[in-house]
Amino acid sequence: MNAANTGLRVEILGINMASQAEYNQLVVDSHNVLPWLQDTSEQDVWGKWRIIQRDVVVLDSFNRPVLKDNLTQHDLGQVQNYNALKNALLQLAVPADTDKDGLPDDWEYGWFGNLAVTPTGDEDGDGADNLTEFTFSSSPKSPASLPFIDGYLARPAGKPALGVIFRRFAGNAAQFVVETSPDLINWTNRTSEIFRVGTVRNLYDGTGAAEVRYQQTSTAGAKPAGFIRVRVVSP
Repeated sequence: MNAANTGLRVEILGINMASQAEYNQLVVDSHNVLPWLQDTSEQDVWGKWRIIQRDVVVLDSFNRPVLKDNLTQHDLGQVQNYNALKNALLQLAVPADTDKDGLPDDWEYGWFGNLAVTPTGDEDGDGADNLTEFTFSSSPKSPASLPFIDGYLARPAGKPALGVIFRRFAGNAAQFVVETSPDLINWTNRTSEIFRVGTVRNLYDGTGAAEVRYQQTSTAGAKPAGFIRVRVVSP
């Protein structure tokens, strides 16, 4: 549901009952675009979540259940049921910010259990304030967890080019611009100079984090010097 620009990224996946593995092939075929996981007796996701066949469980970005529906009781073939579930997902994906401090309520409650923290606070004393910890999806409660940004060298078309990997809060609650420059003076984010490699990769680690990779083009890489920077433009 990225097209709706909802703020928080909505991902849908299916989890098959542990005893029904023989029917996986009915779902996993060339036409299926839904990520499909097989539950096991050791993991027992169905048991832990107390779900039955055709239940839909909606989790927040910290993997906490916030909504449950059943598609047998509410068949999505009926327009009103389809719209009700779709609208519920879209509403949950809008990041509420009750205290208007730039930190989504979901993030503040997930880490601290309240809305008392401030964007400029640094509860773990690691030098990164809460707003920075949020935008780059690091832990605001661990000094060992710092915003992750790492560079690498690629060779598109046989020419050296810089690349960068960084972690960010998934969705559109925080907006980033990745730019390249040959001289640290003139910066551009034109796709002819720098582009995103692949798709945003959600980490599903309970922190709402995603990993993103950008790389200079072969044209940019052919220049005698090159630099990349990541700018947060909102919140």
